[in-house]
Amino acid sequence: MRLFGSRLRRALRRGLESDGGIYECLQAVRDYKIRSRADVKAIVQALVDVPNESTELAALLEQVDKNSPAHAELRQIGVQELVRVFDGHLDRGVGDARYMMDVLRVLAMYGGSEGAQRIVGAAGTPSLAAVGRGGYWYAVLRSLPDGADREFVFETLADPLSAGPVVDALLEAGNMLALAGGLRKHPFDSVEGCDQLRRWLAADDPDNRLNATVALAFMESPLRDDLLGTAMEHADPYVRIEAAWVSARAGDPGGLDALADFCRTPQHAVVAIRYLEELERDDVVPSSANDPGFRAKAEFANWLAHPSELGRSPDRLEITDHRLLDWPPAGDRIPLWIVRYEIDSDSTQGDPQSDCGLVGSTTWCFFERLMDHWSTEDCYAVHCCWELGLYPDEADDSPEYSRLLTEYRDGLLENAVVTHILRIPRRVKYPRRVVALASASKEGESGYAVLDGPDSRWYSKADLPDGSYEEETLVMIHVGRKLLEFDGPPNR
Repeated sequence: MRLFGSRLRRALRRGLESDGGIYECLQAVRDYKIRSRADVKAIVQALVDVPNESTELAALLEQVDKNSPAHAELRQIGVQELVRVFDGHLDRGVGDARYMMDVLRVLAMYGGSEGAQRIVGAAGTPSLAAVGRGGYWYAVLRSLPDGADREFVFETLADPLSAGPVVDALLEAGNMLALAGGLRKHPFDSVEGCDQLRRWLAADDPDNRLNATVALAFMESPLRDDLLGTAMEHADPYVRIEAAWVSARAGDPGGLDALADFCRTPQHAVVAIRYLEELERDDVVPSSANDPGFRAKAEFANWLAHPSELGRSPDRLEITDHRLLDWPPAGDRIPLWIVRYEIDSDSTQGDPQSDCGLVGSTTWCFFERLMDHWSTEDCYAVHCCWELGLYPDEADDSPEYSRLLTEYRDGLLENAVVTHILRIPRRVKYPRRVVALASASKEGESGYAVLDGPDSRWYSKADLPDGSYEEETLVMIHVGRKLLEFDGPPNR
């Protein structure tokens, strides 16, 4: 395959010729709008010839300008080639299911009725219907453009309902499109659909419970009110919040009252306030929910609940410190809060958890550094360094680092070894470009010497709290405290 010409085709050629795949090479053309027929031909040909890179190549086709010759090329010729490949794999029972789902997503976007027919057929093919990881079915269904083909796919998959990953994706995609006004009828607005929603409300999967509750906003079935009552009394508070939103959206004052009550608990306030604002009823948000300290706890709880963090709200929250600081990462004086969270052992089916994080600039908690073992000012110092991008690296045996030991003047170090180096860029107003940490003994005590010119300091290991990443953390604490002008010994 020969690819010449545009910036995209050059990046594509480099990616296909490299050993590590095309992801890195295509980063440079993420903002590239595909308008030429030649670009589309190159991508389609690569998608046919290099199936192991199908996810990246399929994503590229989302960048096709719908008012360009590229779009016409894709609809008139590219789709036929991809249909041929898809049908060939399906007839022979060969090929990676992930690859076929990537091709199916392109057919959903551009394949019209032919693409819609393949989606329905794939949902009835066991090897493809079972593809669950990575949200492949959701990606296919949400890619269908508005119109008769989308309605055909959703109506066909809803009667009768499919099973497994397909039905899960049908619920999630149906909610997303219904919220945007892009479906004539929700796929679960039927007796069979409501029965499935009831099963999800009683099941253990939290995502399906929430999605099932959201779907009630788009139900016209007489079974809807009974299901909403079940959701309003559910043991899961997140289900009750969604149910309150559904009820308030329908004009029920009880739903508004329930959302107002959720505004009073920091674990749920962010979502409840957002729903009231969307409903243009922020007038019912309690005044207590606008207190800055309450908002800080609510922001931290919402951050912790994100799936990439704890994935749930804590059982308790406490502000352990609040102050106005000249904050170097912001270049301004801003309010900051240190917030501590706790999770009980009975709610995690394991050991209880606790730690603290920062709210006010970038909401964050380190978890593995166990910052609640350190002092409040230590916590500010570590977050300051992290936001500035100052991270220590492990030191090698460079003579440059060993020479730093000779600058230490605060007593005699024994068995000193430089273990970590922190390089500080000029944009950070710090008196030195390099600060190092040495593991050593001093007067019979083991500990660490931070090598920072005239500001070098000894830290006895006995005075430090137990925790993970203690060496890297100690360097960040030392530098951060100086940047924040915290004077005097820390109270640990």
